[in-house]
Formats: sequence, C-alpha cells, structure tokens
Amino acid sequence: MTLGAMVVSRESEDVVGEILRFVRQEGVRVLIVGRPSRKGLLGHFAPGIVARLLTEADGVDLFVVDVSRE
Repeated sequence: MTLGAMVVSRESEDVVGEILRFVRQEGVRVLIVGRPSRKGLLGHFAPGIVARLLTEADGVDLFVVDVSRE
C-alpha cells in the first residue's frame, strides 16, 4: 500500500503564500504540517505558518501533527 506522499522543498520570504501557490498549482487536497511553535501572546498577535494556513487554505484538508519526542 502506498500513500502517495510527496516531499517538496521551496524557498520564499512568504512561506504561507508559497505553500498555497504550490497547493493550488498541483491540486493538493491534503496537507500535513507540524504543530505550531508560537505560544502565548506572540502566537495571538503574530500568527505563525500553521495559524495562517488554517485560515487561508480553503478547500484543503489540513492535518496538524505533533512530532515532538517527549
């Protein structure tokens, strides 16, 4: 069984914009990202990549996973 995952590496000053550009260009329906690292007031006033993806990635199933090894 294969899941058909693809790992892509890109560089951009606007990380979320580049992710969304790729998602729309390639017709990606499922996106998996690591959990946000911004907490407290910083995360509230300056949303990070995951928070922005949650609000801007319309039509994409977004899975946020915890990859910590505690």
